[in-house]
Amino acid sequence: MTSSIPSAYSPTFNQNVAGQNAPLPPPVNIYANATDDDTKAVLENNRDVFEDSNGNITQVKIREIANRPFTGKTADDQMTLLALEILRRPALNRTLVSGNKDQDGQPGGVKQNNESAQSGKGLTRHKLENTPLSDKTRAAEKDNPYANNSAADLAGYAMASFSSLEDPDDKGHITDRSLSAVASGTRLDGTKATPAEINLAKAILNNPSFFRGVDRDENGTVDGKFSRQDLGDVKYRTMSDQELLQGIKDYFNELLFSNDNGYRNFDELEKAAGLQPSSKTYSPELRALAKELLKRPGLLRELDIGTDGNGPGKEDKRFDIQNLDYMIDKSSTSPHQFR
Repeated sequence: MTSSIPSAYSPTFNQNVAGQNAPLPPPVNIYANATDDDTKAVLENNRDVFEDSNGNITQVKIREIANRPFTGKTADDQMTLLALEILRRPALNRTLVSGNKDQDGQPGGVKQNNESAQSGKGLTRHKLENTPLSDKTRAAEKDNPYANNSAADLAGYAMASFSSLEDPDDKGHITDRSLSAVASGTRLDGTKATPAEINLAKAILNNPSFFRGVDRDENGTVDGKFSRQDLGDVKYRTMSDQELLQGIKDYFNELLFSNDNGYRNFDELEKAAGLQPSSKTYSPELRALAKELLKRPGLLRELDIGTDGNGPGKEDKRFDIQNLDYMIDKSSTSPHQFR
């Protein structure tokens, strides 16, 4: 049944008023096909836009945001669309503005995650948090072929479909905004998404640890977007210790910068990882492997000590093939936890 509330997606404009500029057209409404639970979660995690001075989400504030003209500023316009979408759903509207207390005693609904609030750049930060999934969402996930994929497989599928998931306003990145649009069935450019693309977008958005891990940069910052390079790095970040060491062994000869009697030292690893200047050119594969090994200090120390053939070797910040073979044989084969 269509809503009895008329759509208000265009700002008020009187073409007969002299000198008045034509309003900007509304952006694609990415919330049009979203569930009430997901729509509510987006609002709750952008709640600072909708709160009054007492920290409550109010009807007056929702209407105030909904009445704003579109400006061409993506974040502001998406919040305007969100307010309009809420006004189209009376039951959801009543839920959001009634009883502004959650179980933790904070005003207005679900307590906001501090990491999300501080980053503030993504529009659908709820997917980076630990928001519980609704029963309806869990039921839908059972039929989603991507729902239980490993982080490495999910990254591979996202890489293969990158152009379909890409944000047209942020070229070179998939954003939580573009994923939400695809998940709703319509890309940000207005074209229809395929069922496979919809399922993939939903699987990524509903996997907080994957999104948070692939989004987070070297400084731990999350901004609601990731690149092809970020997806490619997942392969190395999820390698088991054994796989990682085998990769280092495969590129052992390339690591050699100067003759060190069959050993490779930690300085050479840092040069390969791009952490120290070097006149040598390293392959992208070795760069990624060296970078990941340096992020696992416990494994690196074990490799350093290794063995001299008769027992534990010395801790001298270097290793050889014998040490690698020893560690490969004893290292874990379980995938590294993706964070």
